[in-house]
Amino acid sequence: MVLESLLLSFSNTSRRLLSRWIILSNPPIFPATIFFQQLRILQGSWSFCWSATYQSLIIGKVLKCLNDDILIEHWSYTPQFSDISPSNQPARFSLYTGCSFNDSLITYPSYFPKQQRSSCALSCKRDTILKILFYQKQQSHIIFCTFLF
Repeated sequence: MVLESLLLSFSNTSRRLLSRWIILSNPPIFPATIFFQQLRILQGSWSFCWSATYQSLIIGKVLKCLNDDILIEHWSYTPQFSDISPSNQPARFSLYTGCSFNDSLITYPSYFPKQQRSSCALSCKRDTILKILFYQKQQSHIIFCTFLF
């Protein structure tokens, strides 16, 4: 009860913090290079966007640009099991198989490389997509430099 009276404006009726305990947030400033210039998105670009539908970050390769929609081949995070701290490891992704985000209505063969449908393809809005600047291809995996985000 004593701690509550020190932190809360009205400890009996409210859970609102006293103004001296509220720290305003400073949103990060992202480098302009992560935005697609004039929304020109190249096929094969590595990109990410937030999916409001799935409440998830979607990371993958751009398959096709269709007016306001961008078709993405979804890749998933692949954890590495090693003695290195997870926060010090590069982010490693591989092609998603059997994903619940897959949009089965995306079937037109020319949307996909070599006319073969990806195991997980979905669309996102053009104005929500950001590009991934630096990555390394390592066998069937992609390694992203997360320190750039």
